[in-house]
Amino acid sequence: MLGFIDAAEGAYNALAGAANEALTFSGVEAGEMDVGFFASEDLMAQKLVTYGLKFDLPMPEARELVKPAAPGSDPEKPPILK
Repeated sequence: MLGFIDAAEGAYNALAGAANEALTFSGVEAGEMDVGFFASEDLMAQKLVTYGLKFDLPMPEARELVKPAAPGSDPEKPPILK
């Protein structure tokens, strides 16, 4: 059993697919694995934390949106004319 606790709702399919690929390429013949998604308040989540192995996944870094500026629009950086 592979349980994800407090996973982002939009990531369920991607996480289950990644677990499936890991099992496929593991070399285990006829391997099967259950994947579940639980809220931290669920009883099953508490049991997984108590009896299972825990791997903390890193939080993604917030990305800054960079807007391209037109050449010559910044007076601090005038265009170089040849």
